[in-house]
Amino acid sequence: MSLRAKSHTDLQTAGRSSLDDSLYKSFSMSSSNVHRGSRFGNGLVEEVKGLPRPSRRPVRVVRPVSAISSSGSFLQINHLQGELVRKRKECEDLRKENKYLANEIHMERITMRTENELTMRNLRNLNQELQAQVKELKQKLYQSQQRATLCSRAASEAEESRGDAEKSRALAEARALGCQRDKDVAEADRSRLSEELQQLKKEHTDLQLLLAQTEKNYFETKLKLDRVSGEKQALMQENKSLEGDKDDLRHKLRQITEENVKIKERTKDRALVYT
Repeated sequence: MSLRAKSHTDLQTAGRSSLDDSLYKSFSMSSSNVHRGSRFGNGLVEEVKGLPRPSRRPVRVVRPVSAISSSGSFLQINHLQGELVRKRKECEDLRKENKYLANEIHMERITMRTENELTMRNLRNLNQELQAQVKELKQKLYQSQQRATLCSRAASEAEESRGDAEKSRALAEARALGCQRDKDVAEADRSRLSEELQQLKKEHTDLQLLLAQTEKNYFETKLKLDRVSGEKQALMQENKSLEGDKDDLRHKLRQITEENVKIKERTKDRALVYT
């Protein structure tokens, strides 16, 4: 009687410890999957907060009353069933997480492509406008220089014709003063246009630097997307490995079930022989 009670207590303790180990393994695997999912970049998840993230429910292992037997096969079957349920749940979670990451990558690519194309188009239009303004200012500067040359020539001609006639002296001086005034205005215009040209050159240089920085950011973002795609491929390979583990567990469960049936048949045969 004491031996039977002792074996019964040992079986209960062994079943409880095996179930605790399976629950602890399930919890540790789920937490490691959660940490591994967060490894793909917290910034990308924060940008797409609107998408719902699949939640994981803990796997509940049910231990039947018939699990306590002299052979302990039912405990092993129960343990394998828990492992099978946990593997199936982990595969489902990985499939959902894979789909969620694929949607995030797709949305991020569309957004970044649209923003880069819009920025490049605006910069090209602004560059064309600045080039047209620079061309127009160069033409104005050339015209002002021509006017200044003509005014200088008219002033020299007026100075040379001063001794020709005293009557035309007043007219020549007036013309010289007018030409000098036009020359001053032209010089002022030329100085102002030169300053504007320098300012436009500076703005053009700044825009070229901004364009180079934008292209650099685009290539960095592209490298980041390539890295995330590689991590996604690794996750898919891990999912395939878990599928193989699930098939192995199913095969083991089938073998143990067949052995259990054989043991039951042997027990029945022995009972019939004893009776």
